[in-house]
Amino acid sequence: MGKTYCRIEDGVVADVALFDGNMPRNWPDYHQWKLGHGVQIGWTYDGSKFHPPEAPEPAPATEDDYRRAIQRHVDATAQSRSYDNGNSLASYKDSTIAQWSDEAVAFIAWRDQVWLYAYAELDKVMAGEREQPSVEDFVRELPAIGWPASTA
Repeated sequence: MGKTYCRIEDGVVADVALFDGNMPRNWPDYHQWKLGHGVQIGWTYDGSKFHPPEAPEPAPATEDDYRRAIQRHVDATAQSRSYDNGNSLASYKDSTIAQWSDEAVAFIAWRDQVWLYAYAELDKVMAGEREQPSVEDFVRELPAIGWPASTA
């Protein structure tokens, strides 16, 4: 099994080489290479130990990230009642089947409240009046639907 050597420049792994045995002493820049199993370019070396790069901070969620997540939540809520999506459920508002019509009316009212809440809270984020929540946390704070009693 081979040995992995890493060339260190300014405390950072700049190159990696694999040898069947020890690195030859006449290898160029021999003193800049250290034995480092599993180490990759970009890792750091503090003089005694290798460290993987720190994961970058995730980029803040965009308005589109929130919009897509909210729409997925709206559609999933409709799908929980076996409708294809929110638009499909809303289309039953004037159905002659009372249960479907009642579900659609309740859903439409809830959907409106969800989007009103979302727009108002995201406006607060943009104005610096509240911390920006994660997309997942924001979806969890959306209003809950109240299905009609006859279909709950």
